[in-house]
Amino acid sequence: MENRDMIRMANQIAAFYEPYTRAEALKGIHGHIHSFWEPRMRKQIYDYIDGGAEGLSPLVTAALSDKK
Repeated sequence: MENRDMIRMANQIAAFYEPYTRAEALKGIHGHIHSFWEPRMRKQIYDYIDGGAEGLSPLVTAALSDKK
């Protein structure tokens, strides 16, 4: 998957959870990505975060920063 598509998808998930409390948003984003993204996609986003996470919502980065 192209990084731009992955970023768009992850940021859409974050936008959905923006009205929630931070704790609920982080849990929801993490849960969604781990439930619905295939392992290759999860590896790609974790690698992208490790590389700087440019363009990713801070909510996505926080949700995935310590929960592989």
